[in-house]
Amino acid sequence: MDNLWTTESFSNALIAANPLLDGIALSGLFGKVIVFILLVSSLVVWYVMIDKFLQLRRARAETRHFLMSFRKEAHPVSLWLKNRQMAGAPLIKVYNNCCRAVGRELNPHARDVSELFTEGVDYELSPRQIDVIRKTADRNIADEALNLESGMNLLSTATAAAPFLGLLGTVWGVMVAFTAAAAQGSADLTALAPGVAAALVTTVVGLVVAIPSMIGYNFIANSIRTHCVQMDNFATELVESFQRTM
Repeated sequence: MDNLWTTESFSNALIAANPLLDGIALSGLFGKVIVFILLVSSLVVWYVMIDKFLQLRRARAETRHFLMSFRKEAHPVSLWLKNRQMAGAPLIKVYNNCCRAVGRELNPHARDVSELFTEGVDYELSPRQIDVIRKTADRNIADEALNLESGMNLLSTATAAAPFLGLLGTVWGVMVAFTAAAAQGSADLTALAPGVAAALVTTVVGLVVAIPSMIGYNFIANSIRTHCVQMDNFATELVESFQRTM
């Protein structure tokens, strides 16, 4: 008897004590389907937010370390010549491609990266070549910005759609509750309350999905904007360094 109470009775008591679980249990098939979709959306949204947060935190640390190393060098290409396979933050990729562009402008016949700057770095770049390097930087910054923004459309969609999806479930549930009350010929509050309460659950779940999505989207979008500004500022600094030293 005790074991029976601890399984069935305890679960029933838990549902009764939690309005959200109670509402889900009382929902119809349509409401349960919407709740399921919203819960799956919530898992996907949290995965994207955590993944983007870790990606941006790693990029921020790698960018800080790279800029410290870059500014210690006497020549803008020196760091790249020491390690031509540098990887990491988007800003580092912009630097790699700009250095390759400089090398190919100076030695257009090079067949491999290892053949670039084989005669040193004592060259003079023409205004046309400087313009090519600046355009290379701009193009790579745009590509890296798109990479950073991947997955953001999912967060914005969840922020916008989740409340409306929840509202759809609520309107549907309320309509079903009033239709059932009309069929029974009773408008008693005790007859309507369970159906209305169950209908409101989808709105609650929709808000539970949308609110963290909105906060996460704003935080991540601000971090991406900061990275893009950093890349643009670094591109200007790099081109000015090429003009000054070459």
